[in-house]
Amino acid sequence: MNASLGAHSQRVDIGVIGLGYIGLPTAVVLADNFDAVAGYDIDDARRRFVENAVAPFVEPGLDQLLKKTVTSGKLVVTDSIATAENFVIAVPTPISEDRSADLTYIFSAIESLAEILRGDELLIIESTCPPGTTARLVDRIVELRPDLKEAVDSERMGIAYCPERVLPGNIIEELQSNDRIIGGYTTNASNRAAKLYSQFCRGQLWLTDSRTAEMSKLAENAFRDVNIAFANQLELLCAQNEVDVWELRELANKHPRVNILEPGPGVGGHCIAVDPWFLVGAEGNAPLIESARHLNDSKPQNISNRIVELVQSVDEPHILALGLAFKENVDDVRHSPAVEVVRIFSEARPDAEITVIDPLVSVCPPEIQGISNVHFLREMPTDFAGVDVVVVLVAHNEFKDLTLSQFGEVKLVDTRGLFKGSM
Repeated sequence: MNASLGAHSQRVDIGVIGLGYIGLPTAVVLADNFDAVAGYDIDDARRRFVENAVAPFVEPGLDQLLKKTVTSGKLVVTDSIATAENFVIAVPTPISEDRSADLTYIFSAIESLAEILRGDELLIIESTCPPGTTARLVDRIVELRPDLKEAVDSERMGIAYCPERVLPGNIIEELQSNDRIIGGYTTNASNRAAKLYSQFCRGQLWLTDSRTAEMSKLAENAFRDVNIAFANQLELLCAQNEVDVWELRELANKHPRVNILEPGPGVGGHCIAVDPWFLVGAEGNAPLIESARHLNDSKPQNISNRIVELVQSVDEPHILALGLAFKENVDDVRHSPAVEVVRIFSEARPDAEITVIDPLVSVCPPEIQGISNVHFLREMPTDFAGVDVVVVLVAHNEFKDLTLSQFGEVKLVDTRGLFKGSM
């Protein structure tokens, strides 16, 4: 098999559509457990990276497993969707301007896939979707290929929704160890998908219908978002009342039934910052979830306001910001609140000099690229002379050996509790 495999008669075990933050780790784990996996992505540059066994993003363990599976020939990259016995669809489902789910990519994948289906395949959707999306995709397949209706009705062709539930920074391990929800459009599809996942997943497999599985994924991320919002609300109240939120959290969590999460500058990433909106919907019928989203989205503005207040009497202040990723020890800047804090503050104080350091992010995010008073570095400078405020936005491991004394007489905005032990 090679990159020109394409949609020919020879079928691979599994075709993975989408080689992003979820699709690529999924592809390499599958290739480590099956003989023939073909990966496809519409992004030419990403396909070339993967074809050359180079991970296009930072994820512990991905580089090694990618090299192993590509070198062995068990994972190939194709320039079109290869025919396969099973398909895993892991394409983005971004949020639209009206905060509804943009299903363009997933419907495009299904439409391309419909052209090569034989009628006996298993289609697994891992992309996050609003309830009812799997049923809509089945309808679209039958609309495009009326000849496949009998295969769907007889359950010869299986379609299932099996959401990913992994933590960036530990994806390779959690793909194999976490429990999985298996939501079949039909019972037979659930059983077929469970058989496939049992080949590489050590966690328990929980079988249900596709609509319940779709809503389960959204409920999991909304739960996290609401709980983070509670922590962020506490942090705002502590700031108003001159209370150390980190000490408060530690004391409150001594209660046997209390587990307050860590506050921060907001919520980022593709999942928790986006998926709860799919539950809120256009009707706005989930006020608790909606309030949590608004509170978490307001946090970057609040942090920027604090920095502005600290330097209100300083002309041309120098701000040192630590981190741009949406969470520690990853290079993912999607919906990153750290990026938003830098952007908002740069507009509020255009006379300020803002140095932003992130050792994992390779390219300055487009939201702040080109802003004249923002300077992006990947390495920590040796001289901190002239710095007025240090702002901790991400607690990367690379920052954890820092001490406040290194910065001299500076003011501190520590949104991640990096220096909580030395304050």
